[in-house]
Amino acid sequence: MATVRIRCVYDEGAKVGTTLIGARGDSFLLEADGQRTLFDTGRRGRYLLHNMERMDIEADSVDRVAISSASLDSIGGLDAFMGRRSSKVEVYAHESAWQAKRLFSPLVSEENVGGIVRCDVTDWVRLSDSLWLTPPVMSGSNEVAAVINTPKGAVVVSGGGYDGLQHTLDIVKGRHGKIRAVVGGAGLRKAKQAQADALAAALTDSFGSPELHLNGSTSAEGIQKMRVALGKDAVRDFFAGDELGF
Repeated sequence: MATVRIRCVYDEGAKVGTTLIGARGDSFLLEADGQRTLFDTGRRGRYLLHNMERMDIEADSVDRVAISSASLDSIGGLDAFMGRRSSKVEVYAHESAWQAKRLFSPLVSEENVGGIVRCDVTDWVRLSDSLWLTPPVMSGSNEVAAVINTPKGAVVVSGGGYDGLQHTLDIVKGRHGKIRAVVGGAGLRKAKQAQADALAAALTDSFGSPELHLNGSTSAEGIQKMRVALGKDAVRDFFAGDELGF
């Protein structure tokens, strides 16, 4: 199997020594099976486009878009992205994502909405040989995660982790077995240490202590709480400009 590449395009943190912008929201470029999937688009389109330009990512080079949830942190940059496209693109999301609202402008403008081929996610979706989208976690935000199968186990890419990362990992384990790594948000923005301790225990006891590369809705404070629970070397930052290979 060819190497899988995950690049963080948008996050609250940005790689030191770059001109990338850090802002609330998340976006990842998943490169697997010779295809590119943009997973989430961040909150602000101008920041997404700025970072894409600095990382030499052309909008037309993306084969599809997947949106994890209805939060503007996940879908807010979609209109700006579509404005840079010259061709239509499939956008995968739970139907609730299209109900996301801005205060003063539509989620996607009339001039750009025609370029979207809407693909509603209701169950497992196979995007390519090794790349899947999970069914929506139905306990709250209907969040969808990406799963990349590798020879050493599944790599789970989480947007916000709003419904609890453990629920998503339960779904993935039931379908794909061993979880090799978790990349992205763990939903710990305002969590107490006890919540981080409970997640850490679940990761250790139920999921075989996967690699953790956290950012986004985990927040700096949440990441620190996970380091308190698991040890400082067990949790790695994954900020805009960082990349992973599996």
